[in-house]
Amino acid sequence: MQSGSLLCITISPGSFVPAACPIGPGSWSLLRLSAVSLDRDTVRTLVGHSLAKDWRLPIVSISLRDHKMLWGRAGARCAICRTPLATISEIGLASVIGEEAHIVARKQDGPRGNSPLSAEQRDSYSNLILLCPTHHATIDDIPNGPQEYTVERLHRIKAEHEAWVMAQDAFNAGLQLADEQWAALVDALDNRMAWDTWRLMQNPAVNPSAGPLPGSY
Repeated sequence: MQSGSLLCITISPGSFVPAACPIGPGSWSLLRLSAVSLDRDTVRTLVGHSLAKDWRLPIVSISLRDHKMLWGRAGARCAICRTPLATISEIGLASVIGEEAHIVARKQDGPRGNSPLSAEQRDSYSNLILLCPTHHATIDDIPNGPQEYTVERLHRIKAEHEAWVMAQDAFNAGLQLADEQWAALVDALDNRMAWDTWRLMQNPAVNPSAGPLPGSY
């Protein structure tokens, strides 16, 4: 599969199903979803509006750009066994088994979690590695997983795998860069919309339960 040809959206921490297949910036072809519940990122992608953040859904803070960087630079393959993690059938249905694993766990008491990294840094591309379900379970299996797969080793595995992917003829560096830049613009727009929505919802004229705006006393 060409890098950047599939966008995968978080359904639960570390587990993914396809939400949409980007034909180009701003152009989407929705695929069949195979999830029982959707998180806010999935809803936001499907409805195209940051108000989806107000849904009472699990919060996932990995940015679209980080998703794109991880999947594209890994070639949508497991960094350990290099098994393909996403395929699209002839009729356009997607099958995705990839998992975005944390090198340093999201929580201090998780696998390799004893680290000074902030919450934002733990959910960033630099702390994520793309794996198949089997190897995700292997690296996190207490106590052997974190002992065998240390932070340093996982970073080395990730770097070596991405170097291998980028050396393949099928890897399109220009397309990958454009995909990441486009995703960064989407993230910036989404953050702006979220801020504008928050300010709007703090306006008592719109939301009477919000109380007076700062400085309006």
